[in-house]
Amino acid sequence: MKSKGTKRISVVNEISSAEILHRNFSTSMLGYQKKEVEEFLEKIAAYIEELEKKLLLSVKQKPARQSEESEKEDYSRREELIGKTLLMAEKTKEELLTNAQKEADNIIKEAELHGKKMVTEAKKHVSILEHEILNLEERKRMFLLRFKAEMEALLEKIRDDDLLLNRDDTPEPEEREEGDAVGEKDIQQ
Repeated sequence: MKSKGTKRISVVNEISSAEILHRNFSTSMLGYQKKEVEEFLEKIAAYIEELEKKLLLSVKQKPARQSEESEKEDYSRREELIGKTLLMAEKTKEELLTNAQKEADNIIKEAELHGKKMVTEAKKHVSILEHEILNLEERKRMFLLRFKAEMEALLEKIRDDDLLLNRDDTPEPEEREEGDAVGEKDIQQ
């Protein structure tokens, strides 16, 4: 009796090894030898019983294997995720450090530029003040020279004044009273 693969599976599912072993066939005149059929059926029953045990064992172990495989996959995924997370954290740390260093460098550069600008401005201011001081000193010197020249000219006029020249009617310096005109020596002081 030939059967297709799908029929064989359905027959195996429907017939157990015990059924094969205890199956009785009716006899006919020209039928098979009963002993040979029984031996063959015993072999088939033993084979099917072994297959049933393997199938049962496989079914019982399958969830355990699936569970183990699932756990392994889960651990692998977690390990991969942790690895990726660590790489990402390391990358983020490096980026933060790089950015912080760049920011620190920029702050230092800005401070240096600001410091140089302040020094330059201070030097300009000092230069302007020095120039003003020189200008004021020159103006003072010029003022003093003019003032001195005017004073000398004024003294010369006073010396040459007829009133102060020794005339006969001019009282001597000793004869003058305190409220009288000032003498030449008094003017020079």
